[in-house]
Amino acid sequence: MRQIPVDTKAEEFLLACILNDNSIILDVADVVRPEYFYKQAHRLMFQEMIAVHDEGRPIDEVTLGNKYLLLPEIPSAANWRWYADIIHEKAIARQSIEILNTAINKFYDGEKYETITDEIGKHISKIITNTADDSSMGELLHSLHEDIDKKRDLAITGIPCGLKALDDLTDGFQDGDLVLIAGRPGHGKTSFAVKILCNAAVKDKKPVGIFSLEMSKKQIVARIAAINAGVNLFRLMKGKMLPEEWERYKESTESLRNAPVIIDDAAGITVEYIRAKARRWKQQRNVRLIIIDYIGLMSFPGKASLNDEIGDVTKALKGLAKELQIPVVLLCQLSRDMEKTRE
Repeated sequence: MRQIPVDTKAEEFLLACILNDNSIILDVADVVRPEYFYKQAHRLMFQEMIAVHDEGRPIDEVTLGNKYLLLPEIPSAANWRWYADIIHEKAIARQSIEILNTAINKFYDGEKYETITDEIGKHISKIITNTADDSSMGELLHSLHEDIDKKRDLAITGIPCGLKALDDLTDGFQDGDLVLIAGRPGHGKTSFAVKILCNAAVKDKKPVGIFSLEMSKKQIVARIAAINAGVNLFRLMKGKMLPEEWERYKESTESLRNAPVIIDDAAGITVEYIRAKARRWKQQRNVRLIIIDYIGLMSFPGKASLNDEIGDVTKALKGLAKELQIPVVLLCQLSRDMEKTRE
């Protein structure tokens, strides 16, 4: 039987650091939560320390009462961060083991692997990024003030799509937004999405990930190259460009070589696949925008109706945008039957 990741000595030394220097309690609380302590007595003592500090009293043997423990003597509190990081790391390891053990049991029970892997990714991401932190109104207002201050000199606060009229209305695509782009077949949805990609990745150097369910990677790259160079896509693909178009194309490819673009052209993918891949892109490449082309080609196992499919997907992708704090652009194809309905 393998040993559970625990370091009770680090827990003791961290608590001793706080007793030695009460002023570090808030810094410690930013890294460590009470539930991160493995030993119940340590957890209760840390909770009491926070409560005592909130009441404006000194943290010592008297104020801690029956929660006080005999701890090692330390010369100073200077190494508190070292102990806090150890406790944090061990807590993440224990929680991850628990999540994976639960997943193993679900695999044995025959649950769908897409659902299980998506749940694993969601829980692990939440553990690592601490997305469930509670914040006071004062902390939220302070964060809002910092955001506003940073944006004061920016022309566009979000990610611009490249169309001035639309950017003026939206102030760019904002973090946490799910943006739906709908249109009939052949009305330029993909071209518009590629223009957004070029504007964000090539011009602004922001990492962009695109799930292309309809076109291959080469087809998407060809569109990117044509739009970035301002040349005719048909003539580009035929190799029949005009001399000035060749010059623009050669110049533009230099700016494209290091563009932070990630393309996934797997067919029939599920929303669980997209969420798992997007989390990985965010963690590994700090992706700032996700584009999905398009919802009609996604796979929806077990859904009873089209309304159920679209409703579940948009809800899941809105949750993904909020979780990763980036805009997600979703392309939707409208049926030709809509025109008949209008008539």
